[in-house]
Amino acid sequence: MQKGEKASVAFGQPLYFQESNTFYPAKYNIYVDETNPQLHHVTLSDFVLR
Repeated sequence: MQKGEKASVAFGQPLYFQESNTFYPAKYNIYVDETNPQLHHVTLSDFVLR
């Protein structure tokens, strides 16, 4: 993160789901804000319907 590089990491889905017909994220992302390099954003993406 100190170098300003973007990172995306996939993570496993739970074996059991609390609710059916719900979207669960499969990846989290970390990146530096282009307009303010002191800010970092963490987001979830690649949602999967379970």
